[in-house]
Amino acid sequence: MLLKAIKEKSIRETHVVNISLAEIPKHELAMSARTLSRRPITFDGKQLPYPDDQVYFADYVSGKIETALYIRDEELNGILHKGTKLYATPETAPTIVLGSLVFIRLILSSRNLPFGHEVEIKSQPK
Repeated sequence: MLLKAIKEKSIRETHVVNISLAEIPKHELAMSARTLSRRPITFDGKQLPYPDDQVYFADYVSGKIETALYIRDEELNGILHKGTKLYATPETAPTIVLGSLVFIRLILSSRNLPFGHEVEIKSQPK
């Protein structure tokens, strides 16, 4: 029965999403980027099921946070494949830990967010 349930789930796809955060100093962003790894994702106000949908890995690359997303949500996969404009912002922990930001979730939206940033998307072929 469990095997049947696993087969019925849609395929989890990988997407690379780059986020520019100009308001955060580069040195601070470089130290904090990896804290977004293995974090949940919210899309248009809906918490996506974790770990099916997650920021698998995040790192600081050329002034941006580059993220590898694992996405099983069919609606979001469709949007990412179409190249529809998306906005993103990483949510920070309420307190600074050891003098550095800690990201606790990635917020994606099809509408511009307060403090949202347009993202660059590179979808992996199916």
